[in-house]
Amino acid sequence: MILKYPFQINQYGKTEAVLDVETNVEQQIGEYLLSQQGQRPMSQLFGSNSYSLLFESFDPLVFEEFKMESLAELRTLIPSITIISIDVQEIEQGDISTGLPNSLGIRVTYQFPYTNMVKTTTYTINNPLQLTEDAPL
Repeated sequence: MILKYPFQINQYGKTEAVLDVETNVEQQIGEYLLSQQGQRPMSQLFGSNSYSLLFESFDPLVFEEFKMESLAELRTLIPSITIISIDVQEIEQGDISTGLPNSLGIRVTYQFPYTNMVKTTTYTINNPLQLTEDAPL
C-alpha cells in the first residue's frame, strides 16, 4: 500500500492509499520538487532547490542548472520511468523593481517504459512572501 500525498484520512477513518502506478510516480516527482533540501530531518539531502528559484532573477542559466540537477536526482529516485524533459517557466511576474517572479511552473514530461505512455505534470511553486488568501496553494 502506498500512502496518498498529501496525507489524507478517508470517510472510514483510514489512511488514503494510491492504487495505481501513474499516481504514485506523479506524487514522487511532486514530493521531490516541492520539498526543500534539509526540510526532512532524517533525509537532509532529499529535495530540490525549487523555492530558491523564486529569489533569483529570471535567468535561463540558473533554470538550466536547476533542470540538470533535478533530472539527475529524479532519474536516481524513480528509476522505473524515463524523464524526457523538465521545463521551468514564470507564471506570474513579481515586482518589476526586483525582477523576482511570484510563482513558477515546473513541467515534467516522463515516460513509462513498459507501456510507452508519456505523461506531463505541472507543479506550481508560489513565493511565500506573496501569498494571499486568494492565491492557490
